[in-house]
Amino acid sequence: MRVWKFDRKTAFERLTEEEKQKIISEADQISRGEISFKGRWDMEQCPTIVKDPGWHDVLDGDQEYLYQHNRHTSFLTLAIAHALTNERRYLDTFLSLITSWMDECPLDTEAEKDVWRSLEAGLRPEIWLLSLDLFGTSLPKQTKERITDTLRQHGELLVRSYGTFHKLSNWGVLQDAGLYALGIFFEKEDWISLSVQRLDANAENSIMSDGSHWEQSPMYTGEVLSSFLCVVNLAGQHGRELPSSLLERTHHLAKALAYFMKKDGKLYTYGDSDLIDARDLIAFSALLFKDPYLKAKADGDGMMRIAFRCTKGQIADYIALEATKSPNRSHALPDSGNYFLNKGPLETHFATGTMGSGHGHADNLSLSVAWNGEDVLTDPGRYTYKDTEERRTLKSASSHNTFIVDCREFSEPNGTWDYKDIALPLASFHRFTPTIDYAEGSHLGYPDAFCKRSILRIGEKMLLLFDTVKYEGFHTVKTGFNFAKGYEITLHEESGRADFSSSATHGTIVFSGHPSMKLKPVPFSMHYNSLEKSVMLISKSDFTDRCVNVTAVHFGQEAFCFETGPLHLASQNREISLTDAVAVHVNIESKDIVVFYCEKECIGPVDLYTAFGKEGYGRVIVFAGEKKQVMKY
Repeated sequence: MRVWKFDRKTAFERLTEEEKQKIISEADQISRGEISFKGRWDMEQCPTIVKDPGWHDVLDGDQEYLYQHNRHTSFLTLAIAHALTNERRYLDTFLSLITSWMDECPLDTEAEKDVWRSLEAGLRPEIWLLSLDLFGTSLPKQTKERITDTLRQHGELLVRSYGTFHKLSNWGVLQDAGLYALGIFFEKEDWISLSVQRLDANAENSIMSDGSHWEQSPMYTGEVLSSFLCVVNLAGQHGRELPSSLLERTHHLAKALAYFMKKDGKLYTYGDSDLIDARDLIAFSALLFKDPYLKAKADGDGMMRIAFRCTKGQIADYIALEATKSPNRSHALPDSGNYFLNKGPLETHFATGTMGSGHGHADNLSLSVAWNGEDVLTDPGRYTYKDTEERRTLKSASSHNTFIVDCREFSEPNGTWDYKDIALPLASFHRFTPTIDYAEGSHLGYPDAFCKRSILRIGEKMLLLFDTVKYEGFHTVKTGFNFAKGYEITLHEESGRADFSSSATHGTIVFSGHPSMKLKPVPFSMHYNSLEKSVMLISKSDFTDRCVNVTAVHFGQEAFCFETGPLHLASQNREISLTDAVAVHVNIESKDIVVFYCEKECIGPVDLYTAFGKEGYGRVIVFAGEKKQVMKY
């Protein structure tokens, strides 16, 4: 049976000339035996070109190369290039590759550990089935029959490959989506119903009520969403019902992933994630759920993915769907502890929740910041899954935009996938308004210690960070800000200020209390197998028993004055210790902003806080000119 009911003519009409030339260029490279993995959603990219690699080859000791090679994404490239050009060499290359794979990779117990892992066995059916459709009658009958027999083996393996691990992980979704496609192809109702049952159970376990995915990795959220969308699309094309719970959770998952996209469509490199443009998945989601907001987020991208999976009518309906543009608003995903403090050109991701799976990093209370679509403060990425020093370093808290105490990791990596201990996150809180956002999170990552970060977004250009530690005795706090590549940072230690600039972005970071500051070269990775160098700004200060450290991040080149002082209790006529509360005064272009922040219950029966000529009741208050907003009582 024909699985995807796409129309060839319509599909090729949707491709741009640039996309067509890119496909042909990649197919030419594959035909020369020059293999690399640089696809948009290749989970473990490898830009290194390897000449005629074997199916069991491992590159530089990394087993992930073998896995990526055995996902066969090159087959679809060859199939599309052949359909575009009718050039025989693309068909010959495909026949050579798929025949060699079937000859050299028979299914047995040992093969299930590498070339026949259930993950790859779940991913291959979509590639193979689309390729079969595109090559059509050009394929020799005998080869097509052999491919069909091998696909049946895939289905039989996927049926028996199931356990607790698959009920929650991305593996379960990726392999059961493949089983669903095979069920359609072979018209096997038992495979179809089994895959739907498993997928619905996985969605119930892994997708939180706000749409977040438990693994805390936007890239793997995208992979899971892609598989769910495949099933939703096939069910619709073949007139099959799916549980409403599965449809609703898939739609929620798509909307949650859209929040992890910055203005340029690229995902935050949060957890084990690459810098991937996710708009094609969001476009596919918009088409399937007829969601005008998601279409606006897709911003015209995604037709390459849609064209070879959707009918002519589906594509026409999608084109006719009116996109609903909305402002760059803040959003909370409280179940996973992810907060997005956005306004105009300013985009901020704040991570306060659980670590999730082994794909999660020690990034409690870390933030990433972009300005006008350009990354400024960024997560360091993942680079590799080999158990190396680089892997552990990039996963560690000290590589993220957070703070650590006494130079000790609050969640110390124990290897590629696990930790010696994991900091317990506590309940977070947020309040978003049109002009000001507030979010806070905390954790118990050290014995007998309490660590908390609160973030205020004020207007479109400023963030204020309040870092609180309560820990009996003498201790040191080290705070890091990991800059994206291409920034110059100038330190002014006498004023506790650091100016940063790129060709397009300028700004300032100011620390309260004049801590020591330094710049440190650090590794960062925007794609698997790619490691670069950037700069981390590190501040260090000492405290006894408790502290509240304030950091201001301001974008722009305007005059910017920042000072802190104590909070007063009006009726008691006394100051609150700066270790428990702080008042902040900011002046930007003759405009005054005052913030009260109190980390301790201090007020008696009737009293008000006062500082810098302002007064009010509440633990977090912002005064902007004559306007007062209480963000937390």
